[in-house]
Amino acid sequence: MYYTAIDVRIYGEYIGGEMMGKFKHGVEITVAASSAKTVALMLHGFGTDKNEVNNFFVDLAGKLESVNISSLRVDFRGFGDNEELKTDSVTINTMVEDAWNALNYLKGNYPEHNIVVIGYSLGAYIGSFLGVEDVASFVGISPVNDAVEDLSIVLSKSVNDLAQSQEETHHFDLIWRTIDLKPGFFKSLSHSTTLGNLKKFKGDIQLVAGEGDFSSNNIKEIQRDIPRCKIKIIAGADHTFNCFDEAESSVEKVITYISTAIGSVINNRGNDVIKEGPSPC
Repeated sequence: MYYTAIDVRIYGEYIGGEMMGKFKHGVEITVAASSAKTVALMLHGFGTDKNEVNNFFVDLAGKLESVNISSLRVDFRGFGDNEELKTDSVTINTMVEDAWNALNYLKGNYPEHNIVVIGYSLGAYIGSFLGVEDVASFVGISPVNDAVEDLSIVLSKSVNDLAQSQEETHHFDLIWRTIDLKPGFFKSLSHSTTLGNLKKFKGDIQLVAGEGDFSSNNIKEIQRDIPRCKIKIIAGADHTFNCFDEAESSVEKVITYISTAIGSVINNRGNDVIKEGPSPC
């Protein structure tokens, strides 16, 4: 039996209202299969929403469901079903607060489940702040490492210049959507890094990036400093794994890799101890 994704409303200390999300239950499988109960929190990237570019997170949620992993994907305030909260009020701090509230929702409602945090691009950077002991695994997809440096690459503009600008708002065309942001968003960025945050994380770490994207250098750097981190570089792929080119798309390959990697980690997680082995190249 497969389940339809349901709307959930998440309330938290910082939200000042409610945050919308989609929860998709993992399909019930045979008793002989793993009895592990796992739920994944999906955090979207810069300028997208809970479904991610070209419905990447929708497809990933379906794949996870088929291997008995539930998932919650949420809109950061200002995006998707939370757009009434306006993107011009968004900062890194509000995004981290939203992520914590979503995590606390899962911890409160599914206390017996293993929790996996999955972040795409800037969502991976945000997710790296959630490296708490009761998170079993972290998955970074095309992860931002240094938000100031990497967003300068994405936007082809200096983040420092944008932060100091006298313009009231900045307008960006991101191909998949347009977005307006105030200088306050860029002022909220810091040189704290995904790498620095993950050094404090005790759970399993899986990172995947396209060979042609800046994030491929990020995951190599993270693995050099955290050798137990496992990385996967997709040949010929860009930041979105060529999702807009059906003939060249590697999205299915990435989704299969992620679901298999998470399943392997959870199945091997006896007595709450992650089995760490050598990191594959």
